[in-house]
Amino acid sequence: MVLQQILSSLRNRGKIKPQLPSANTTAHGGHREVDLAMLALFGGPGGSGSRFAAAYAEAWPLADGHAERVALWQLFPLLVHAVLFGGSYGASAARAAARYA
Repeated sequence: MVLQQILSSLRNRGKIKPQLPSANTTAHGGHREVDLAMLALFGGPGGSGSRFAAAYAEAWPLADGHAERVALWQLFPLLVHAVLFGGSYGASAARAAARYA
Protein backbone atom coordinates (compact mmCIF):
# COMPACT_ATOMS: atom_id res chain seq x y z
CA MET A 1 0.00 0.00 0.00
CA VAL A 2 2.80 2.41 0.85
CA LEU A 3 4.52 1.65 -2.46
CA GLN A 4 1.27 2.35 -4.33
CA GLN A 5 0.96 5.71 -2.55
CA ILE A 6 4.53 6.63 -3.43
CA LEU A 7 4.05 5.67 -7.09
CA SER A 8 0.80 7.59 -7.24
CA SER A 9 2.44 10.67 -5.73
CA LEU A 10 5.32 10.51 -8.20
CA ARG A 11 2.90 10.11 -11.12
CA ASN A 12 0.86 13.09 -9.93
CA ARG A 13 3.98 15.27 -9.78
CA GLY A 14 5.14 14.18 -13.22
CA LYS A 15 8.21 12.40 -11.83
CA ILE A 16 7.39 9.13 -13.56
CA LYS A 17 5.40 8.43 -16.68
CA PRO A 18 1.93 6.89 -16.18
CA GLN A 19 2.59 4.09 -18.66
CA LEU A 20 5.25 2.54 -16.42
CA PRO A 21 3.92 -0.60 -14.74
CA SER A 22 3.58 -0.46 -10.99
CA ALA A 23 4.90 -3.15 -8.69
CA ASN A 24 2.71 -5.87 -7.27
CA THR A 25 2.72 -4.93 -3.60
CA THR A 26 1.07 -8.21 -2.61
CA ALA A 27 4.11 -10.28 -3.57
CA HIS A 28 5.59 -12.18 -0.67
CA GLY A 29 7.90 -15.05 0.06
CA GLY A 30 5.17 -17.25 1.50
CA HIS A 31 4.25 -20.84 0.87
CA ARG A 32 3.32 -21.65 -2.71
CA GLU A 33 0.06 -23.27 -1.61
CA VAL A 34 -1.01 -19.85 -0.32
CA ASP A 35 -0.35 -18.24 -3.71
CA LEU A 36 -2.35 -20.92 -5.50
CA ALA A 37 -5.20 -20.63 -2.98
CA MET A 38 -5.32 -16.86 -3.58
CA LEU A 39 -5.48 -17.42 -7.33
CA ALA A 40 -8.43 -19.74 -6.82
CA LEU A 41 -10.14 -17.38 -4.36
CA PHE A 42 -9.94 -14.28 -6.52
CA GLY A 43 -10.67 -15.80 -9.91
CA GLY A 44 -7.19 -16.53 -11.16
CA PRO A 45 -6.17 -19.44 -13.36
CA GLY A 46 -5.43 -21.75 -10.43
CA GLY A 47 -8.68 -23.69 -10.25
CA SER A 48 -8.41 -27.46 -10.20
CA GLY A 49 -8.77 -28.94 -13.64
CA SER A 50 -7.35 -25.85 -15.34
CA ARG A 51 -4.43 -25.96 -17.75
CA PHE A 52 -2.50 -23.79 -15.30
CA ALA A 53 -3.06 -26.26 -12.45
CA ALA A 54 -2.07 -29.21 -14.63
CA ALA A 55 1.11 -27.50 -15.82
CA TYR A 56 1.98 -26.46 -12.27
CA ALA A 57 1.47 -30.00 -10.95
CA GLU A 58 3.63 -31.38 -13.73
CA ALA A 59 6.46 -28.91 -13.09
CA TRP A 60 6.37 -28.98 -9.29
CA PRO A 61 3.81 -31.33 -7.71
CA LEU A 62 2.14 -30.17 -4.52
CA ALA A 63 2.28 -32.16 -1.30
CA ASP A 64 -0.40 -34.70 -0.52
CA GLY A 65 -3.51 -33.13 0.99
CA HIS A 66 -3.01 -29.71 -0.58
CA ALA A 67 -6.61 -29.57 -1.79
CA GLU A 68 -7.85 -29.97 1.80
CA ARG A 69 -5.78 -26.95 2.86
CA VAL A 70 -7.06 -24.50 0.24
CA ALA A 71 -9.88 -23.14 2.43
CA LEU A 72 -7.46 -22.82 5.35
CA TRP A 73 -5.13 -20.64 3.27
CA GLN A 74 -8.13 -18.59 2.12
CA LEU A 75 -9.57 -18.03 5.60
CA PHE A 76 -7.50 -15.02 6.69
CA PRO A 77 -7.99 -13.04 3.44
CA LEU A 78 -11.71 -13.81 3.61
CA LEU A 79 -11.86 -12.47 7.18
CA VAL A 80 -9.99 -9.32 6.19
CA HIS A 81 -12.37 -8.77 3.26
CA ALA A 82 -15.38 -9.39 5.52
CA VAL A 83 -14.20 -6.63 7.86
CA LEU A 84 -13.26 -4.21 5.09
CA PHE A 85 -16.01 -4.83 2.54
CA GLY A 86 -18.77 -6.87 4.19
CA GLY A 87 -21.10 -8.53 1.73
CA SER A 88 -20.79 -12.26 1.25
CA TYR A 89 -17.21 -12.43 2.53
CA GLY A 90 -18.40 -13.15 6.09
CA ALA A 91 -20.44 -16.16 5.01
CA SER A 92 -17.55 -17.39 2.86
CA ALA A 93 -15.19 -17.10 5.82
CA ALA A 94 -17.64 -19.01 8.03
CA ARG A 95 -17.87 -21.81 5.47
CA ALA A 96 -14.07 -21.99 5.20
CA ALA A 97 -13.67 -22.09 9.00
CA ALA A 98 -16.38 -24.75 9.39
CA ARG A 99 -14.28 -27.17 7.35
CA TYR A 100 -11.71 -27.22 10.15
CA ALA A 101 -13.99 -27.06 13.22
